Amino acid sequence: MSSAPSAAGRLLRRLHARRGALSLLTAAAGLALARPRDKGAPYAAPFDRWNRELKEHGPGRPVLLLDLDALDQNLATVRRLVSTGLALRVVAKSLPSAPLLRYVQSRLETQKLMVFDDSLTTVATEFPESDILLGKPLPVRAVASYYERAPRREHGAPGERIAWLVDSPERLTQYASLARGLGVRMRIVIEIDVGLHRGGVASPEGLTPLLDLIARDPAHLSFAGLMGYDAHVTSAPPVLASPERALGEVIARYRAFEQALFARDPAWLAPGVILNGAGSKTYSSYSADSPINEVSLGSALVMPTDFDVPSLAGHRPAVFIAAPVLKRLPGPRVPFLSFAERPWRAWNPNRELTYFLFGGGWLATPVSPSGLMSNPVYGFSTNQSMLTGSTRTDLAPDDHVFFRPTQSERVMQEVGPIHCVRDGHIVDRWGVFSLSE
Repeated sequence: MSSAPSAAGRLLRRLHARRGALSLLTAAAGLALARPRDKGAPYAAPFDRWNRELKEHGPGRPVLLLDLDALDQNLATVRRLVSTGLALRVVAKSLPSAPLLRYVQSRLETQKLMVFDDSLTTVATEFPESDILLGKPLPVRAVASYYERAPRREHGAPGERIAWLVDSPERLTQYASLARGLGVRMRIVIEIDVGLHRGGVASPEGLTPLLDLIARDPAHLSFAGLMGYDAHVTSAPPVLASPERALGEVIARYRAFEQALFARDPAWLAPGVILNGAGSKTYSSYSADSPINEVSLGSALVMPTDFDVPSLAGHRPAVFIAAPVLKRLPGPRVPFLSFAERPWRAWNPNRELTYFLFGGGWLATPVSPSGLMSNPVYGFSTNQSMLTGSTRTDLAPDDHVFFRPTQSERVMQEVGPIHCVRDGHIVDRWGVFSLSE
């Protein structure tokens, strides 16, 4: 009788042992699956050719690259997708360079620009034939500063080609007072809320006090149009709305404002009035029978990463930062953590090499060679930034790491001038607007 319990015990022990082994195998398999895979790869085209060109002809410091071949394709895409009958207004803050703006204007055959900042004086001077719309309502002191600095040109007094954006009766009252004091006539575009809820006139009825102010002072104010921005459309949360539904609501709201203008006096919608809408992510969604008569865009032409959205799938990235490698070191070498270097490298092949770059801290993401990543322990540096990668990245000092900016404005101004590349070669250098303008 005693042998039965003994046999049962042995069986239980064997079962426990097998379970333990199975648990170990499961844990090992889990660790193997959790271990980061090697994401590294050498340069892909065209970065390999750009790297050779920069090593031979570049300045040996971080540079901004503009791929003219990609830009040309994006310009052709815009011309193909924009509905006949809609004008194009180029957003200067997204393309902050006079030569770049001229290049884009000539190929899109437009003289319409949108300006958001102190580059207004430069833009107005550099582009005396252009029709300029302010993209946001400025403090009245900023407007006064423009008039103080603006040169009088053969094409007319300062401000005649500029349409100033206002969002409230209070701001329009300030502008009117400034206009009277300066003895000028200001063209006024009214900002309307078409669903973004970032300010502006909230309802068609809200137009009345602004239109009344303009009508009472025709010597110093003139109505130039409406502007409604729809940046929320492509970010519509699926559980609440679709982009198509959000766009339909934008069009309906805009049309209601337009109808309110017509009901007051059809003359408010005379030929030449600005009915501005859209943006880079939605420019192709509007047709000629929509209430707007022009679309704005800028970033869609150079495609920083913030604009990687389905509506721009036909566009190619055209702007990059190239930063030289200063140093190549083994492993993720971090002060006070040298004891962890070997296991860290063994666990993550993307930590096998460390590269220190010339500069850093840009609003940008490394894209070539593939698999480079920042080190969260080492920290942030604008002087010598650190990236790690696998041996497959295979960079040497004086090679370049290529980044895509997350946005084009400001980043282009921080890193510029622009080095234009075509077919793998640097063909021109274009200046950028100063950040202090």
